[in-house]
Amino acid sequence: MESFLNAIRIWQRDPHTVFAFLGAVAGMLGILLFFVGVFPLSPVNFCFFFVLFFLLGLYRPNWCFLLLVAVAPFETINVVPDSFGFSLRLYQWLFLTLTLALILRVFSGRSRFPLFAWSRLDFFLALIPIGALVSGMIGGGQGIRLGIIVGSFYALYILCRIFLKTIGDVRIALATLLASGLVMALYAIVQNIAFERGIVLQAVMPGRPNAFFAEPDWLGFFIALLLVAALRRFADVLSRPSEDFSGNLARVLLVAALLLPISIALILTVSRSAWLAALAGIFTWASVEMLIGGKRSLRIVLQSMQSLVVIFVIALVIVIDIPLTRFNLFDRAESTATGLQEITVACDQDALLPVDPITIQDVGELSEWDCRHILLEEIETERSLGKFVTTVYRPDPNIAIRSEIYARTWKEVQAHPIFGIGWGNIGLILGTDEHGSSYNASNIWLEIILGAGILGLAGLLGTVGTIVYWGFRAIIRGGKRSSETGVVPFAMAFLVIFFIFNLFNAGLLIAFVWILLAMAPAALSMRKAE
Repeated sequence: MESFLNAIRIWQRDPHTVFAFLGAVAGMLGILLFFVGVFPLSPVNFCFFFVLFFLLGLYRPNWCFLLLVAVAPFETINVVPDSFGFSLRLYQWLFLTLTLALILRVFSGRSRFPLFAWSRLDFFLALIPIGALVSGMIGGGQGIRLGIIVGSFYALYILCRIFLKTIGDVRIALATLLASGLVMALYAIVQNIAFERGIVLQAVMPGRPNAFFAEPDWLGFFIALLLVAALRRFADVLSRPSEDFSGNLARVLLVAALLLPISIALILTVSRSAWLAALAGIFTWASVEMLIGGKRSLRIVLQSMQSLVVIFVIALVIVIDIPLTRFNLFDRAESTATGLQEITVACDQDALLPVDPITIQDVGELSEWDCRHILLEEIETERSLGKFVTTVYRPDPNIAIRSEIYARTWKEVQAHPIFGIGWGNIGLILGTDEHGSSYNASNIWLEIILGAGILGLAGLLGTVGTIVYWGFRAIIRGGKRSSETGVVPFAMAFLVIFFIFNLFNAGLLIAFVWILLAMAPAALSMRKAE
């Protein structure tokens, strides 16, 4: 009982712990409801919970907003009954109910209008959906529909701006997102454990967890940001006064324990762009932290980095030794430089293979040795049939695919340099993959130019320039307003992770990206609390 009361007192001193706990509960509840078949909701339940969340938004809008933040990573869960003929994600549903509640609060006089002070970042970001709509109207096809979808993400950003006005708001939202993300990381690990035992849990690509994101790469992107956020929290705990040694040690061990599943999940995504982005983000965070804090931050940063290296090595050992993946992780990392991909093959007998391992140019060559390319989940079946299972190397097809995508994209950019072709028409030009999903431009800059034209490009450049300007201004001023929270280093790390990852992807239309962008004005603009 005493330890329970002590825990309550700790929560009273640090409310972020409360919201982190509630974020974790929301994440676990979302997964539980998904697996017991609650989603999509029945018509009666949909209407009931819509009214319930509307009332929550009306009388406790801050709580409703934090719930929205907590469920943002649940990108693939549809809550709308199948009979309704359309779909809504969890965060979109909460966004809709909270928006309606805020409108009613404004008209009833419970909230003052305007609800927040506009910043230059808001105007630059607005150019992206405006450009998408203009481009869509000119390009026709699916361009208008996708332009409206881009606009909905900007509306989500504006809603977040209403609630993220101070550093304290940002810290609470980050704690909520971190806790919910930790649950997502744990679920990603469970996905791979299940796969190793022949069970597929909503996995898009066998052996690569995607949790509740559309692709493993999107999960890797999210986990990379999560890793830096957890590392920032770890450094924050290390920097606290150590009068209560046992209490401080417990906090350090707790946060270190949080870093372990996050590191494991990042490894399991096998996303090279996410790995590279995470590495760049970590070094950006460390550099900015030391620039702001000087000598007083050097010791904390070095301790944090040393601890992270140890935790990452432990995570790597766990992944390889259990094992939690069938991918050759070192080969996956090496292929970035060599351009060769390791694939699994099944042969009638090993004596037919000329060299082990061999390098082929095309899987068609395997028939010469009575071999064929197999999927990871087919390994045990082939072995039970008496086949010899081994690995060979081939040129990474992703490199050729990306090269072709870049060539086609650049050709379209040259043909439509001002207005682009509309976001919904990009897939028609670039084609589809083996799963039937449309390709994107695999680069955020090319995606923006094609989807939103020169207006969108101006918006993206203005967004980057504004955040960089705010960040460097905070660094030069010594982070007077936010050095204690570590928000400035995290914001700069987010920017680096976003653009490193999106050099090889086009991850803009994801909820957590716009939520994090909405934190920038409060975290970096140096305005007084509104």
